[in-house]
Order: sequence, then C-alpha cells, then structure tokens
Amino acid sequence: MAFRMFYDKHPDSKLMIHASSAADPGLHLNALVQALDFPPDVVMFPDRYSLSTGLISNEAMAAWFGSLDVLSACSFGEGFCMPVLEAQACGVPVIVTDFSATGEMCFSGWKVPGKKHWVNGHHSWWRRPEVEDIADAYEKAYQARESGEITAMGKVARERALDFDADTVTQQFWESALRDIQEVCG
Repeated sequence: MAFRMFYDKHPDSKLMIHASSAADPGLHLNALVQALDFPPDVVMFPDRYSLSTGLISNEAMAAWFGSLDVLSACSFGEGFCMPVLEAQACGVPVIVTDFSATGEMCFSGWKVPGKKHWVNGHHSWWRRPEVEDIADAYEKAYQARESGEITAMGKVARERALDFDADTVTQQFWESALRDIQEVCG
C-alpha cells in the first residue's frame, strides 16, 4: 500500500519483491498487487521454482541487492533480519521499522516509527509501521537518489555492515569465546 502511494507520485518506479507471489499460509501477494491495480511491469517477483528450491545463488542475490535504490524491510518484528545487513553490505541503504533488530541494524537509511501491537502467539509487543510513514520514507529515499546523496549513504551502509563479515566476527568474538569454552570444559 505504501508503494502504491509512492508509485502514484513516481510512475517511473518499480518494486522488486523477494518473496513468493503464490498463495501460501501468509499474505497472498498476487492478490494484493492486483487489488492495488498496478500495471503488469511495475511489481516483479523472483522465479517461484528458483526461490522455493534455493537455486538463487549468493552472487545472484548480491546482484539483486546491488540493483536496488533502497531495501524496504518494514516488519512488525524481526529476529536479526539478515536481508537488512546483506543489502547494506552491497551498498544499499534500507528502510526499516524502528523496532527490534531492524532498527538496530539500520546503519544508513530511514527508520519508520510504528505503534505498539500486541501479538498473542508471541505474548509480546511488536510494532506496526504506518503505511503513510513507509511511503514518506520511500519519498525521502527517492529525493536522496535524485540529489546523489544516496551514493554516500550506500558507502556508509557498506562500511558499517562489513563489521559483521564472518571472518571479522570470527576473529573478534568467536576465537576468544571458543577459548573460554575450552577452558571451562577442559
């Protein structure tokens, strides 16, 4: 819905979704795209077979991230949200809900506020971002792209995301943690 609001102002924009378009127990994205009346070439999905069988390579994902102006990952709650880190490692700023891991992992981009939302199944509070706030963040990203600022933002995103490189994390944290475990366990 937020992208529809943005698209109405910027009909040259495209939305690439890395999720299944098919009906599943969750959201039926094809039906939503149709209900929002997007032209056929505006919203794109990956090949269903490749997505469901894991045939999309790391190189293809890096190329996909690199083709984006911004990654939108506004969710109610996340554990770590690896795509936010991966996008930034590819030099792409992000738009996230300012809650849980996504708010913490936004090194360069826009944090969308939200309203507390109780989730019975988790017995906890999540945060529901408002559609208008997401659309506003899209507009800010568009303006940053137009002004050229988004290039500098992408460099900051990549620099900060590299702190999470597997070799860096291993050297800074795992080696000492494993030594400590070895000392305790003998």
